[in-house]
Amino acid sequence: MNDPSEERAAARKSLAEHPSAGDAAERRRQYVAANRDRIRELNRLWRSEHLDRARELNRDSMRRAAARRHREAEVRARGRERAKRWRLEHPERRREYQQRWVAENREKVREYYNRYYEAHRSEVNARAAARRDADPERTKQITRQWAERNKERRAESQRNRRSDPEIYQSELEANAAARRLKRSLSRAGLPPKRIHAATAAERRANERDADDYFNDPSRPEHLRQFTVFAESLTEHMLKNGARMREFAEAYVSSRTRVGLPSVSVEDIAYARAVEIVSDRMRRVDLLTGRDVAAAVRSTKAEVGREERQRQFDGLVNAVLI
Repeated sequence: MNDPSEERAAARKSLAEHPSAGDAAERRRQYVAANRDRIRELNRLWRSEHLDRARELNRDSMRRAAARRHREAEVRARGRERAKRWRLEHPERRREYQQRWVAENREKVREYYNRYYEAHRSEVNARAAARRDADPERTKQITRQWAERNKERRAESQRNRRSDPEIYQSELEANAAARRLKRSLSRAGLPPKRIHAATAAERRANERDADDYFNDPSRPEHLRQFTVFAESLTEHMLKNGARMREFAEAYVSSRTRVGLPSVSVEDIAYARAVEIVSDRMRRVDLLTGRDVAAAVRSTKAEVGREERQRQFDGLVNAVLI
């Protein structure tokens, strides 16, 4: 096998004898294409015989490549900075250019939008829904305006939908059922059925509230505290209701004697009961004012049922005796 240095010397001599750059490049391409295996083997042999030199050349090449990338990055950064300054200094010209470019490239803009929408469908829909929810009145106005401009399109869409026999039959049955219900309510002297049609924005708000409620990690502990508090309050009032009312009456009387405004005896009794039960519980940090009010209403209803049952039992015993 010939020495690689002799091969390279022969190649240089051939290039020197044929100075035409275009012809030399073409001959080189042809030679490389015809002798790929031979060139690969020569390179491998030369590297094995000159490993230190090969590593030095490789390091030099990597340094040149890194320097070139650094220079190109600096050029791009300077270009971006110039473009940013130009945009800040010429906002009107920038806006005009953007509008003109969009007007001249409608198909390209539509293609870009469709491509982005396919890749980010959920994010685009979420942002659009958020914009509609932020201004529902504006959304309704835009919807009405679109409906006015596209009456024929809406009519065609409705005709296409009703062309399905099953859909058409279901709509007829639903309309007939609504008319029958309206006549039945009218004959019975009752007001017509009233349905609140929830908008898409309201449905999304309800879904968000439901997600926040059921996905709250503190919800189980919150429900436990509310349940224990409500049961304890009911038990306390059933067991100590008379004593709590005596305390409340004494408190109201003392306020009246010193000239303070009068307050409800029942409110004072339940306020004191809430205070006592809260002090006895281990944790009440998640309870809200609405929770306390709901527990008080539940306790009042249970105390009333117990009182009525006691009165009924006393009446029955009196009749039997």
